[in-house]
Amino acid sequence: MKLVGEDAGNATGLEQIVFGDGTTWSRQDLESAYIAQQVAASATTITGFNLNNDLLVGTSGADTLSGLNGTDTLTGGQGNDSL
Repeated sequence: MKLVGEDAGNATGLEQIVFGDGTTWSRQDLESAYIAQQVAASATTITGFNLNNDLLVGTSGADTLSGLNGTDTLTGGQGNDSL
């Protein structure tokens, strides 16, 4: 599944996805999964979402964490991180 334009940061558009088995993912679920995927891939740059309260945690190495707008929590991991 590809959601085009949902990362534009304007907090409009998609509200939820309902799968055939009844599983429902909210916009927040999707955004949290996206951030978790960035961390799991050991990304050196992890970016949150505009107008959200993101929790971004760096991995080992030199990471750049950017929460954009919102009340974000940024925690650098091991290494020389930029928050």
